[in-house]
Amino acid sequence: IENDEAFDVLFREALGGKPDADGVLVYNHAAGEPVVGFTAGRPLIVRSPDSDLSLATFARAQLYGVFGTLALGMQVLTDEGVRIEQMFAHGGLFRTAGVAQQFLAGALGAPVAVGELADEGGSWGIAVLAGYLAHAESADLSTYLSDHVFSAVTLAVLEPDPADVAGFAEYLERYRAGLAVQAAAIEAL
Repeated sequence: IENDEAFDVLFREALGGKPDADGVLVYNHAAGEPVVGFTAGRPLIVRSPDSDLSLATFARAQLYGVFGTLALGMQVLTDEGVRIEQMFAHGGLFRTAGVAQQFLAGALGAPVAVGELADEGGSWGIAVLAGYLAHAESADLSTYLSDHVFSAVTLAVLEPDPADVAGFAEYLERYRAGLAVQAAAIEAL
């Protein structure tokens, strides 16, 4: 089985997982994570004894874990009055159409747009930012993106599903509380 096919199966299975990942938490901190104050990391999976450890819930928790720290950082911006109108997402995570995009929309409580070349990843994003530097004096980033980068790109936009928004909020509350477990793992291991 090819990698793309395996990930497609796993990601689609995640759609059937419980919206709050039923007590399964995933921390993908392989290194330090400044947003949560860690200078080192330990990949970690924890669950409550009564969690549903089905493949669907486990796969959803894996994807939620990818967005955990991002969501915590975005909450800081929200607390400062920043409102997201729409998030543009790219990277290999979005290769399976709609799945990670749906979960990210739920995590952010905002629409998420993914372009046809979204799976190109970080190098593309850095190139876009480098291109923006040439226009920074004449346009803000939002205008540059809409007029120069995404004007001819077909975007698939997903609105957040209320069940995913509520489920991710519950997940994030446990995720934040479980950072103490992550800290203990860093200390002990």
